[in-house]
Amino acid sequence: MIKPNDRVIRATVAGVSLIALVVIGYPKVDEGFRLRDENRELRELEQEFTDTQQRSERLQRIENALEKQKRELIGQNVTPTKIGSVRDEVIRIVRDHAGSLRSLEIQDGQRRAWAEQDDDPRNRDIYELGAESEFELHSHALTLSVTGKFDNVLSMVESLTDHHWLMSLETMDLKPYGGTGDDVILEVNLTLYGLELAPEPIEETFT
Repeated sequence: MIKPNDRVIRATVAGVSLIALVVIGYPKVDEGFRLRDENRELRELEQEFTDTQQRSERLQRIENALEKQKRELIGQNVTPTKIGSVRDEVIRIVRDHAGSLRSLEIQDGQRRAWAEQDDDPRNRDIYELGAESEFELHSHALTLSVTGKFDNVLSMVESLTDHHWLMSLETMDLKPYGGTGDDVILEVNLTLYGLELAPEPIEETFT
Protein backbone atom coordinates (compact mmCIF):
# COMPACT_ATOMS: atom_id res chain seq x y z
CA MET A 1 0.00 0.00 0.00
CA ILE A 2 1.34 3.36 -1.07
CA LYS A 3 1.52 5.81 1.71
CA PRO A 4 0.49 9.44 1.22
CA ASN A 5 3.99 10.55 1.98
CA ASP A 6 5.29 8.30 -0.79
CA ARG A 7 2.96 9.98 -3.28
CA VAL A 8 4.21 13.35 -2.22
CA ILE A 9 7.81 12.24 -2.54
CA ARG A 10 7.21 10.72 -5.98
CA ALA A 11 5.35 13.77 -7.18
CA THR A 12 8.14 15.95 -5.90
CA VAL A 13 10.77 13.83 -7.68
CA ALA A 14 8.76 13.87 -10.92
CA GLY A 15 8.37 17.62 -10.70
CA VAL A 16 12.04 18.12 -10.07
CA SER A 17 12.88 15.81 -13.00
CA LEU A 18 10.56 17.76 -15.26
CA ILE A 19 12.11 21.02 -14.18
CA ALA A 20 15.58 19.54 -14.78
CA LEU A 21 14.55 18.48 -18.29
CA VAL A 22 13.19 21.92 -19.02
CA VAL A 23 16.09 23.81 -17.46
CA ILE A 24 18.92 21.50 -18.50
CA GLY A 25 17.52 19.52 -21.43
CA TYR A 26 15.92 22.38 -23.39
CA PRO A 27 19.20 24.22 -23.98
CA LYS A 28 20.65 20.94 -25.29
CA VAL A 29 17.72 20.48 -27.64
CA ASP A 30 18.05 24.09 -28.75
CA GLU A 31 21.77 23.54 -29.30
CA GLY A 32 20.97 20.49 -31.42
CA PHE A 33 18.61 22.50 -33.60
CA ARG A 34 21.21 25.23 -33.95
CA LEU A 35 23.93 22.75 -34.92
CA ARG A 36 21.60 21.14 -37.44
CA ASP A 37 20.80 24.53 -38.99
CA GLU A 38 24.46 25.48 -39.10
CA ASN A 39 25.31 22.15 -40.71
CA ARG A 40 22.63 22.69 -43.35
CA GLU A 41 23.89 26.21 -44.02
CA LEU A 42 27.43 24.88 -44.31
CA ARG A 43 26.35 22.28 -46.87
CA GLU A 44 24.50 24.96 -48.81
CA LEU A 45 27.58 27.18 -48.80
CA GLU A 46 29.74 24.28 -49.94
CA GLN A 47 27.32 23.52 -52.77
CA GLU A 48 27.19 27.18 -53.75
CA PHE A 49 30.99 27.31 -53.77
CA THR A 50 31.15 24.16 -55.92
CA ASP A 51 28.59 25.55 -58.36
CA THR A 52 30.44 28.86 -58.55
CA GLN A 53 33.75 27.10 -59.14
CA GLN A 54 32.22 24.95 -61.89
CA ARG A 55 30.71 28.02 -63.55
CA SER A 56 34.06 29.77 -63.34
CA GLU A 57 35.80 26.78 -64.94
CA ARG A 58 33.21 26.65 -67.73
CA LEU A 59 33.59 30.37 -68.35
CA GLN A 60 37.36 29.96 -68.45
CA ARG A 61 37.05 27.17 -71.02
CA ILE A 62 34.73 29.32 -73.12
CA GLU A 63 37.12 32.27 -72.84
CA ASN A 64 40.06 30.09 -73.89
CA ALA A 65 38.12 28.75 -76.87
CA LEU A 66 37.13 32.25 -77.96
CA GLU A 67 40.70 33.46 -77.57
CA LYS A 68 41.90 30.57 -79.73
CA GLN A 69 39.32 31.40 -82.39
CA LYS A 70 40.36 35.03 -82.23
CA ARG A 71 44.03 34.14 -82.81
CA GLU A 72 43.07 31.88 -85.71
CA LEU A 73 40.93 34.57 -87.31
CA ILE A 74 43.68 37.15 -86.89
CA GLY A 75 46.08 34.75 -88.60
CA GLN A 76 43.66 34.15 -91.47
CA ASN A 77 42.95 37.84 -92.05
CA VAL A 78 44.98 39.42 -94.84
CA THR A 79 44.94 43.15 -94.18
CA PRO A 80 47.08 45.80 -95.91
CA THR A 81 49.71 45.65 -93.16
CA LYS A 82 50.18 41.90 -93.73
CA ILE A 83 50.69 41.99 -97.50
CA GLY A 84 54.47 42.14 -97.13
CA SER A 85 54.59 39.09 -94.85
CA VAL A 86 52.21 37.17 -97.13
CA ARG A 87 54.46 37.91 -100.11
CA ASP A 88 57.52 36.69 -98.18
CA GLU A 89 55.70 33.53 -97.12
CA VAL A 90 54.63 32.70 -100.69
CA ILE A 91 58.22 33.12 -101.90
CA ARG A 92 59.47 30.88 -99.07
CA ILE A 93 56.94 28.16 -99.96
CA VAL A 94 58.00 28.21 -103.62
CA ARG A 95 61.67 27.87 -102.65
CA ASP A 96 61.01 25.14 -100.07
CA HIS A 97 59.37 23.03 -102.80
CA ALA A 98 62.19 23.54 -105.29
CA GLY A 99 60.04 25.72 -107.50
CA SER A 100 61.10 28.54 -109.76
CA LEU A 101 59.19 31.77 -109.26
CA ARG A 102 58.32 33.39 -112.57
CA SER A 103 56.12 36.18 -111.23
CA LEU A 104 54.28 37.21 -108.08
CA GLU A 105 52.07 40.26 -107.86
CA ILE A 106 49.77 41.39 -105.06
CA GLN A 107 47.71 44.46 -105.78
CA ASP A 108 47.28 47.24 -103.26
CA GLY A 109 43.67 46.21 -102.96
CA GLN A 110 40.20 47.58 -102.60
CA ARG A 111 38.03 48.14 -99.60
CA ARG A 112 34.35 48.46 -98.88
CA ALA A 113 32.03 48.45 -95.91
CA TRP A 114 31.10 45.06 -94.45
CA ALA A 115 27.40 44.37 -93.97
CA GLU A 116 25.97 43.44 -90.58
CA GLN A 117 24.34 40.27 -91.94
CA ASP A 118 24.67 37.80 -94.81
CA ASP A 119 27.64 39.48 -96.46
CA ASP A 120 29.94 37.65 -98.86
CA PRO A 121 33.47 38.92 -99.58
CA ARG A 122 32.99 38.11 -103.26
CA ASN A 123 30.15 40.62 -103.48
CA ARG A 124 31.26 43.95 -104.85
CA ASP A 125 28.23 45.96 -103.82
CA ILE A 126 27.07 46.22 -100.22
CA TYR A 127 23.98 48.27 -100.91
CA GLU A 128 21.96 45.16 -101.66
CA LEU A 129 22.79 43.70 -98.25
CA GLY A 130 21.41 46.30 -95.88
CA ALA A 131 23.00 48.05 -92.93
CA GLU A 132 26.75 48.47 -92.67
CA SER A 133 28.73 47.04 -89.76
CA GLU A 134 31.65 48.67 -87.97
CA PHE A 135 34.09 46.70 -90.14
CA GLU A 136 35.42 47.18 -93.63
CA LEU A 137 36.54 44.48 -96.04
CA HIS A 138 39.92 44.60 -97.77
CA SER A 139 40.48 42.52 -100.91
CA HIS A 140 43.82 42.00 -102.67
CA ALA A 141 44.25 40.26 -106.02
CA LEU A 142 47.23 37.87 -106.07
CA THR A 143 48.74 36.53 -109.29
CA LEU A 144 51.33 33.75 -109.05
CA SER A 145 53.27 31.93 -111.76
CA VAL A 146 55.75 29.17 -110.86
CA THR A 147 57.45 26.22 -112.54
CA GLY A 148 58.72 22.99 -111.05
CA LYS A 149 58.34 19.24 -110.88
CA PHE A 150 54.73 18.05 -110.91
CA ASP A 151 54.77 16.56 -107.39
CA ASN A 152 56.60 19.56 -105.97
CA VAL A 153 54.08 21.98 -107.44
CA LEU A 154 51.18 19.99 -105.96
CA SER A 155 52.88 20.08 -102.54
CA MET A 156 53.37 23.80 -103.02
CA VAL A 157 49.63 24.28 -103.54
CA GLU A 158 48.90 22.23 -100.41
CA SER A 159 51.26 24.40 -98.36
CA LEU A 160 49.56 27.55 -99.61
CA THR A 161 46.12 26.27 -98.62
CA ASP A 162 47.40 25.04 -95.22
CA HIS A 163 47.89 28.67 -94.18
CA HIS A 164 44.10 29.10 -94.19
CA TRP A 165 44.31 32.65 -95.42
CA LEU A 166 40.90 34.12 -96.18
CA MET A 167 40.86 33.85 -99.95
CA SER A 168 38.88 32.74 -102.98
CA LEU A 169 40.35 31.04 -106.02
CA GLU A 170 39.59 32.85 -109.25
CA THR A 171 41.53 30.76 -111.80
CA MET A 172 44.19 28.04 -111.72
CA ASP A 173 46.01 26.64 -114.73
CA LEU A 174 48.45 23.72 -114.59
CA LYS A 175 50.14 22.53 -117.79
CA PRO A 176 53.38 20.93 -119.01
CA TYR A 177 56.43 23.15 -119.29
CA GLY A 178 59.81 22.83 -120.95
CA GLY A 179 59.10 19.71 -122.99
CA THR A 180 60.61 17.33 -120.39
CA GLY A 181 57.30 15.75 -119.44
CA ASP A 182 57.86 16.16 -115.67
CA ASP A 183 58.09 19.94 -115.38
CA VAL A 184 54.88 21.95 -115.17
CA ILE A 185 53.89 25.57 -114.96
CA LEU A 186 51.30 26.73 -112.44
CA GLU A 187 49.46 30.00 -112.87
CA VAL A 188 47.08 31.07 -110.11
CA ASN A 189 44.83 34.06 -109.67
CA LEU A 190 43.17 34.44 -106.30
CA THR A 191 41.78 37.13 -104.03
CA LEU A 192 42.90 37.59 -100.43
CA TYR A 193 40.52 39.07 -97.86
CA GLY A 194 40.77 40.76 -94.50
CA LEU A 195 38.45 42.55 -92.08
CA GLU A 196 39.43 45.58 -90.05
CA LEU A 197 37.57 48.05 -87.91
CA ALA A 198 36.51 50.92 -90.10
CA PRO A 199 38.16 54.25 -89.25
CA GLU A 200 36.10 56.71 -87.30
CA PRO A 201 34.32 59.17 -89.57
CA ILE A 202 35.77 62.65 -89.61
CA GLU A 203 33.29 65.17 -88.28
CA GLU A 204 32.91 68.20 -90.45
CA THR A 205 33.14 71.57 -88.77
CA PHE A 206 31.51 74.67 -90.13
CA THR A 207 32.75 78.14 -89.46
